[in-house]
Parts: sequence; structure tokens; C-alpha cells
Amino acid sequence: DDLGSVIFKMDNSSPLNLTLVKNNTQNIDNVRTLKEYNGYLYSGTSGSSSDGNIYWCNPYFNTTGNNRICDFNEWFNSTDTSKAGIRSLEVFNGKLYSGSLGGTGSSGSAGEVFVCYSNNSGNVSACDNNLDWTSSFNESLTAINVLRSFNGRLYAGTGENSSTGDVWMCRPNMTGDDKVCDLDDWFKSYNTSN
Repeated sequence: DDLGSVIFKMDNSSPLNLTLVKNNTQNIDNVRTLKEYNGYLYSGTSGSSSDGNIYWCNPYFNTTGNNRICDFNEWFNSTDTSKAGIRSLEVFNGKLYSGSLGGTGSSGSAGEVFVCYSNNSGNVSACDNNLDWTSSFNESLTAINVLRSFNGRLYAGTGENSSTGDVWMCRPNMTGDDKVCDLDDWFKSYNTSN
């Protein structure tokens, strides 16, 4: 029986004592990244052409009496991106960002960086639904494999096949909000084709 993608928690210090906490059965092949943001745990998944989803755990939903762990039924959908996968999650200047592998659907086939504005709707401290997420960077790249914050900048490592691996950098004070990476704040930092 195919379990799809699963997330486990350690019940104590022994790695042999694992408990299933999230079982994804909707064509999702794997969980690619986990990140804590504002006291909630987020997971980025990947699968077929449009299974790049982000889930969030609300341990305060408290189904087992312990609000310090993420149990099976405390995971909720944060967003369906229509991308093939979420490869990276990173916190930068108080916002949660996600990097994706391209997929199909209305967003096209490019990898993309999304930013969460947790106060857009629902729980004001959690990225808890599609309305909280917006595009931060989309340059028709195949994949955003990794996001990292370094010295006041957000970096995106790109590429999926030959000659597409580059590093992009966000300078958030270039346009719009000086703390958020807006669409016009991204510049190529390292070009591997040169």
C-alpha cells in the first residue's frame, strides 16, 4: 500500500521510536524541506507536475494534549502552488519564502519564489492559506533549489539541467517594501555560464 509522502517525529531520543505524524496520499512523492516560522512548522512537498504544496503544523490545535509537537491531524494545507515541487523554505526579514520546481497549471512551468504575508487572512501569525502567498521572483527558471539568508540578503540557487545553475540575490531595498523581496529586487549574483 503506497503511503505517499510521510513525516515522522521522534518519540524520545531513540531514532527507532518514530511515530507517523503526516501521511500524504495525493500523488506527493516526498517532503523536500521543513522550516519553523512564527512558532509553526512548515513542510514543502513535491510530486507530479502540480503537487508542490506547502503544509503547516499547528501544534496548538492540540489533539493529543501536547502543544509542543506536531501530531498527525494537526497538519493543514498552507498553499497549492501548481508547481511540481517546493524545494526550499527560508525565513528572511520576518517573512517566510518558498522556492519551487516548475510545473503545470496557471502559473506556467517556471520555478518561482513565493513570499508569505501571514496577516493577509486567517491566523495573522501563520501562513495558513493561499491568500497569504504571492510571487516574489519569477524569471522563467526551471527550478529554485535553495534559498538562504546571508548578510542582509536573500539568495536563490537555481537550475535543474545543464547550464541553468545560477545564484540570484535579493536586495529588498531596491523597490517597494524595503524589508521584502519584491519582483524587481532580484539580481544575478553568480552566472555559471560565464
